[in-house]
Amino acid sequence: MKRKAALSLAVTVLICFLTPLSGMAGQSGGLGFAKKFQEPGYGYFMEYPLDWVYETQTGKTIIFSGPSGTKAWYSTVSIQNVLTTKGGGKYADVDALVAEFKSQLNKSGDARFSSVEAVTYHKNNITLPGKQFIAEYTKDKERFKQWLIILSRSNGNILHAWFYTSPIGQYDEFLGIAKSMLESWTYLE
Repeated sequence: MKRKAALSLAVTVLICFLTPLSGMAGQSGGLGFAKKFQEPGYGYFMEYPLDWVYETQTGKTIIFSGPSGTKAWYSTVSIQNVLTTKGGGKYADVDALVAEFKSQLNKSGDARFSSVEAVTYHKNNITLPGKQFIAEYTKDKERFKQWLIILSRSNGNILHAWFYTSPIGQYDEFLGIAKSMLESWTYLE
């Protein structure tokens, strides 16, 4: 139930340690990842742990987690592609999507946020500007911590929202996996 609550909030937000990304250029996941997610139309690929699984949600949303029945099942790395107003969607830019995230998370009544920081993705001659922040909130009487990164495609039509969500008590335990997955996240032209 905890997993569904965290996933539901993350997907709902998009549908209705801060590490600068520029420092990750050229690095690869260091946890012996062997699986690669790469589906046509998503615009990127990403490595993830051998024993982890993923599921797709409405639109271009992918949610990775550890195997069912393990603690890692409740810690997720998710990515959603969101159309901008230029691409026919709802959000004008990264700042508009950041504001939406904060608005949705504030509905918990006790959300706290770190400062929003600018980030830059740079890998394979692709540079994407974005923002990141960390949020803490309560959902179904459980405290969660979420690291959010939102990047804008160079054509301005699509925003990519990446987030690591976990019950706060195990956030640090799976943060290394989330960081390695982030480091392997590679955009395609």
